[in-house]
Amino acid sequence: MKRIMNKIDAFYMIAAIHKHGGKRKAAESMGLSVDTLNKYVEELEGELGIRLLIINSKGCSLTPFAQKIVSSTNNITDIIDSTFHDIPKHGDLQGEVNVCMTNNVLPNIELWKIDAFMDEFPKININSTVINNRNDFANYNYDIGMCFSELPDRNKVLLYQVPVRFKLFASPEYLATYGYPRNIEDMKTSFRLLNKTTDRNIKPWNEIMKNAANIRFSSNSSSFLIKAIACGAGIGLLPKHYEDKGLVCLDNFEYNITEPFYLFADAKTKDIPRVRMVIDYLKQHMKEM
Repeated sequence: MKRIMNKIDAFYMIAAIHKHGGKRKAAESMGLSVDTLNKYVEELEGELGIRLLIINSKGCSLTPFAQKIVSSTNNITDIIDSTFHDIPKHGDLQGEVNVCMTNNVLPNIELWKIDAFMDEFPKININSTVINNRNDFANYNYDIGMCFSELPDRNKVLLYQVPVRFKLFASPEYLATYGYPRNIEDMKTSFRLLNKTTDRNIKPWNEIMKNAANIRFSSNSSSFLIKAIACGAGIGLLPKHYEDKGLVCLDNFEYNITEPFYLFADAKTKDIPRVRMVIDYLKQHMKEM
């Protein structure tokens, strides 16, 4: 590949010599030294086995074959220009993009600046499907997927991943009534715990749930779990950013869980321009998490 690129560079150097009428000005126009230009042209002449430049007291001119190279170089330039000209403008991108995610993704996706995205891409429609289990990914056709813990399908293309910190949360009212647990063992035996069944893949939390004495609420819904915690039902596990949303993070003892959050895509559709725009939007959102 490098040899091919060197030949293309040499083609453009010959075209520059033709345009500027000499090596020095051609080299200056390309930000090169004359020695570098000579090296590339001489290597090309060596591979072709013919002279490409006629050098005399009047300067430098091209042989008939070199003039054909100039025409070929112009064709390459036209192809490149045409390719970029044909790329759809943002406003012209249209169609559906199918996004599939597990239920436990929802607390982390707040449709970050979605209004700006929709203004920029008025003809792209996002079709979102929420599933309860990673195994359910296999039942859907989708362009982009999101989940925690591990990729559901090794045949998908991993695009981006970020670590998300989880903490223990309760409402101010619950803590005012029952106080703070002293440690994990105290919490497991003496406090009401709330469990989201789809978090069983978060292994440290799953171990606590196996031995907890007072699990008073379980749901496969992230939204329902958040509401239950906010209403004072007990203590539950949520992403750390919920400490900015009126809930109290139990930081009187050390308990941190970090889980990888994955953005992945179908290899056959990920480079379709409208899909790529949604990928870029979600990736930027993940960087803000």
